Amino acid sequence: MARRPIFAAALGLALSALPAGAERLLCLGTTADFMMVIEGDSTSFDYLGDGTFPLDPPLPQRLTGTHKTDLVAAHARIPVTLEERACRAIGVELPVGIALGIDTASGPQVVSGCCQRRAP
Repeated sequence: MARRPIFAAALGLALSALPAGAERLLCLGTTADFMMVIEGDSTSFDYLGDGTFPLDPPLPQRLTGTHKTDLVAAHARIPVTLEERACRAIGVELPVGIALGIDTASGPQVVSGCCQRRAP
């Protein structure tokens, strides 16, 4: 749990560094520690290490309801579901929930988190 304040501080720094464009989301893990930045057709996902990964299909200009996509990694497609709903993380309500299907050594695992929306 000591990493949560670090994630909260990183939230502001990461969002201020993003270029303008499609709707942006900054997501923090609640069932596993991760941070993910989603913008349009790509994402940075620290759970997979450094790098930017494409999303197929891309994030819509404005997320409404539920959006399903895949994060395309080198050896796998990771299903991602984004849902517009209240989600609690780091002691605050964030407007978007996220769930990812990750293959682990012990089998498939769903990791979830919450996302802050930033306008283009």
